[in-house]
This record gives sequence, C-alpha cells and structure tokens, in this order.
Amino acid sequence: MNMKIIDKKIEDILNSEEINSKFISAKHNHLNIQCNILKENFFLDSYNYFPITEKYYSFKDNFSWGDKRKYEIFFSKNYLNNFNKNKNKFKSLSNIIVLGSSPANNYYRNMITFFPRVFFLKPRKINMAIHRNCSNKFRNFILAICNQMNIEVHFSFLDDGLYHFIDSQIPQFIPKSHSFKILNKLKRHRNKTKEKIYVTRQNANYRNLINEEDIVNILKK
Repeated sequence: MNMKIIDKKIEDILNSEEINSKFISAKHNHLNIQCNILKENFFLDSYNYFPITEKYYSFKDNFSWGDKRKYEIFFSKNYLNNFNKNKNKFKSLSNIIVLGSSPANNYYRNMITFFPRVFFLKPRKINMAIHRNCSNKFRNFILAICNQMNIEVHFSFLDDGLYHFIDSQIPQFIPKSHSFKILNKLKRHRNKTKEKIYVTRQNANYRNLINEEDIVNILKK
C-alpha cells in the first residue's frame, strides 16, 4: 500500500516531539535570524531541493522557494507512484550537508536562495552537497567564506536527479528579506560609510556581484 506524502506545517514541528527532534535550530551570529536545519534520512531532487523523509513527511513551510505552485506535483498520485517505484534506485549519500545550488548556475539564485544559509552551519568539517553545474567562481566563494568561519569544506557534487541522503542535514530556505539582511551585513563597521553589495543586471536571467572580492574581505571582520 502506497503511503501518502504528508506536508507538516511549522506548528506540527513545534507540537510534535518526534518531528521537532529531527530539527536543529541555528541562529545567525550577528542578526536576529534563525534557521531550522533538518537532520534526518531523506529523499531529495537536485532541482527543487525539497526533502521528503523516509516516513513520507515533507515541510513546505521550511523548504519552499520561488513559485509555490511547483510543489503541488509532490502531492500528486502520479508523483507518489513514480517515487515508490524508483526510490530504491536513487543514489545514496551519507553524512552530507545539502547546501545546494542552481542546476542552471543562475548567479542570482545561488547568492540569494542558497548561499546565505552557509552562515547557519556549525560543524567545523563539512561534506557539502552542491550541484555539479555551479561555477568554479561560486565554489571558490563558498570555500573562502567558510574558511573565514573556520569551517573545512569538502564538496560532493550532485547531478540532475533524485538522491537518498542518510544521516544528513539540509538548512531551510530563508525568506529573501533575511537573505538581503545577511548579505548587507557584510560590511566593515557601522560607523563608516555603508558598504553594500552591488548587483548588476546583465540580462533577464543573470545578475552578478561586482564587488565580490570586497565581500570576502568584509567577512574577515
């Protein structure tokens, strides 16, 4: 008999000791922003990064980004049937922190949706999963920031497809407003002229940081 994928709301997490125990609550070092990190065995595709636990729990409140309508497919009968048919064939990875990155290497998506969650990671050594298509520039940026945080990172690269993660973690996707606060926190001192992250829009799909090297230096403070 097929189990149904059940979406657990924030209140379900708070009110259930069983579910709540699967989450780690992390706080930004300098901002009043919290991030819930799922620590569990879960299935996940490398496009939406929407985790589904082995008990068929999902958490749309915590792990949705972009157009919310795209998540309707995960609760359809066709998806469930295909999921149950193929889940034993998914590639398995263990002891991974899934940061993720845009499979299309969209720089704006990487910097706003995925990257800010780095600041909630606490382990000193991390096996971090990102998409294989992300640029060397973005990989090196992550490494530079983590180095400033005294975090040793080793990458595991994801291809397009579905994965089964064992004893792994994935930080929730935070609101854009929180991402902007985190990125704009990268400044030297408040008593100096405000140092901001400048973004140039080169075309309809991609935006690039034009003072990225400055950001790495700012993070040293």
